[in-house]
Amino acid sequence: MSAVTRRQFLAQGGALAATLVLPSSLPLPSGPPSLRKLIDIGPGGVIDPGSAQDYRVWSNRAYFAETRTGWIRMWADWPSLQPSRDFAIDDPRSPGYRSFVALDEQIHAARADGLRVMLLAYRHPSWANGSASAYRIPPEGYPLDGAWSQFFQWLLRRYAGTVDAFELLNEPNHQVQPQRGIASAVAQLMQTAQAVSARLGHPALLLAPSAADVRAVDSFTGELLDALDAVGYEPHAQQAWSHHNYSDVEARSTARLDAVRARLAGRWKGSSDVWVTEGGARLEKMRKLYPREDPLAAQAACLEAAWSSHNKAGVAMLAQYLLYADPNYDCGLLDPAPATVKRPAYATWSSFPLRA
Repeated sequence: MSAVTRRQFLAQGGALAATLVLPSSLPLPSGPPSLRKLIDIGPGGVIDPGSAQDYRVWSNRAYFAETRTGWIRMWADWPSLQPSRDFAIDDPRSPGYRSFVALDEQIHAARADGLRVMLLAYRHPSWANGSASAYRIPPEGYPLDGAWSQFFQWLLRRYAGTVDAFELLNEPNHQVQPQRGIASAVAQLMQTAQAVSARLGHPALLLAPSAADVRAVDSFTGELLDALDAVGYEPHAQQAWSHHNYSDVEARSTARLDAVRARLAGRWKGSSDVWVTEGGARLEKMRKLYPREDPLAAQAACLEAAWSSHNKAGVAMLAQYLLYADPNYDCGLLDPAPATVKRPAYATWSSFPLRA
């Protein structure tokens, strides 16, 4: 199945919206509040518009409705949106303009479909960090009114009132370089983001640090809390702690999440709930951890266990990374695109109740 063009998408938009059962129209669960459900659609919809990770194409909009998912996570990939410092992101002359249009249209399509949107500020263009690696910290760091600050302020100004939550970075304890001094760099970024948000009246939830659940994630949490104390950081009510939990989902556990929450207790003064903004169960891990189970059935069982174990006080969200499985990170609800085969995990995720 091929991706639709922008013209086809615009022409078909009204008909598609009319056929979807929008998440906002589904009945809310009775009894105690349940977890928010988020599907991370992936960075490809901005890095490579028209790809399988573009919300506008194929049946992606219908999949969100069918799975009763109330939140979508999109990636504002800075190198794609602003490859040249000579042009504003929304300047039609910019070489990144196609990516900007793709992001803009996807955000507004998701909102039209009743979804809440989380937008991740992702990576660095080479002109901002002087490096061929998009993951390297800029030499200037993250000062107020520096390059990253201006990028984040542009996102916040443009999408205030449309995007519900802004995630400030992705897995700094795993992706970002150099790792030495990473806690101090993240503390500066969080302080700058809060100052930018204050200028605009705190229009949306801010989420950080979105740490990878590697073995030492609780140690990183402690180091970051120390670094935040060192700069006198005082989180406002619209600032929450975010976390990634692949290892817990795959182990059918909450051990690493609980270790992080223990570090936060009594020290983190922002929102008391931890938001799990990325996670899933990879098939290669299923084969290693559960050799007597069918890998696809094991993946579904891991999601079922994760919903049960994470659905407790102090946890605000459970996230699923990708609709279509990435062959290099095989935890999607469907087989890799362009296949449309729904895995058992698709039905399991769909069975969880909606909470906006």
